[in-house]
Formats: sequence, C-alpha cells, structure tokens
Amino acid sequence: MAHPFVYAELHSPEVERDGSFYSRLFGWKITRFPIPGKYYAEISPGEGLPGGLTEPQPQLRRFAGWLTYVGVDDLPAAVRKARELGATVVQEEVVIPDGGGRYAWILDPAGSPLGLWEKSKR
Repeated sequence: MAHPFVYAELHSPEVERDGSFYSRLFGWKITRFPIPGKYYAEISPGEGLPGGLTEPQPQLRRFAGWLTYVGVDDLPAAVRKARELGATVVQEEVVIPDGGGRYAWILDPAGSPLGLWEKSKR
C-alpha cells in the first residue's frame, strides 16, 4: 500500500512574515484559524498538497522549516512500528477537533522530523 505525502506544514519563527512572503511569491491563500494560544493558518495552494503555517513547536525541539506528513491507515500501528525501527515519538496522537483525522510527530533515527497523518474514516 502506498503512503503518500499528504500535507506540508511550515514551522516558522516569523509566521506573519512568511505567510506574506509565500502568499506574494506563489499567490497562495493563507487563512488563519482561531486556535487559542497558538498561531495556525491553512495554506491553500490551489492544487497539490494543502499546507499549514505555525510557530515552531517545543515537541519538535523548536524545529523551523517545512514538516511533511505521510498518510497512514492506522496511526497507532504506524507509531509503534516507527518506534520499533528506532524513531523517537515526540508527539503522540493528536485528534483534530473537526473530525478531519489525527496525527503524530516522530524524529527518524537520524533526527529528521516527520508527521504521520490518518484521515478520519467517517
């Protein structure tokens, strides 16, 4: 079974500046979501992978850069397997409140961050 990249998220220490930059550079639509205590915006490129824009997160050691997410069918199983293969799980399962799905963050054995995404089965 394929495990495609399904989402790209920019973790930036300057979210407003980068949002403006990418909007002007590529014409992407940047829509901020009202999440208490956190900056989060959806990036709508028009086609291709959707994305997000947020501040660097402490679970990812304040990583700044593009974080990609890979689609999985069973998030807990994918997290277990990643851990067995030497990954560090830095964010256990997080359920998206609107029912869109759930995610986890790992650092691969070399320390590179990756998101795992399971789409809601409804």
